[in-house]
Amino acid sequence: MTFKMEYLQGKLSRYNDILYLSHTINPEYDTPKILKEYAKRFESELGADLSTWNFVTGNKEDIYGIAKSYLCAAEESNKEGEGGFIHSGSFVLIDTEGRIRCGYDSNGNPIGAYDGTSASSVKDLIVDVGVLVSETKRKARENEK
Repeated sequence: MTFKMEYLQGKLSRYNDILYLSHTINPEYDTPKILKEYAKRFESELGADLSTWNFVTGNKEDIYGIAKSYLCAAEESNKEGEGGFIHSGSFVLIDTEGRIRCGYDSNGNPIGAYDGTSASSVKDLIVDVGVLVSETKRKARENEK
């Protein structure tokens, strides 16, 4: 997912007002120091732009609650092979008013989140970001009148 997020940054770099947020699902391990080291590694190895991409942690209950509010899953797991955590691989598009924006998949079905592990879903997200940016600019022009 992190590699796809970095890919998104590159593809969407023409837009000035897009921010990226990655939050941990393991706050006991992912301290601010660990996340900073992780972010710096992606900056130096992949050219990630940390001026628009934030890696955050916090209280576990709050983080899991945020995930649910954005229609994503994040919880602990005792099952072997899951690394102690279950989480969705979703990217969620949020507008400036904090609303989840719903795009459409290649079959025309509405979606609220994009599969961050699927190249086609990430391409759908790129298209939907362009639509949202155009809409936001149009509304701003209308408000200036």
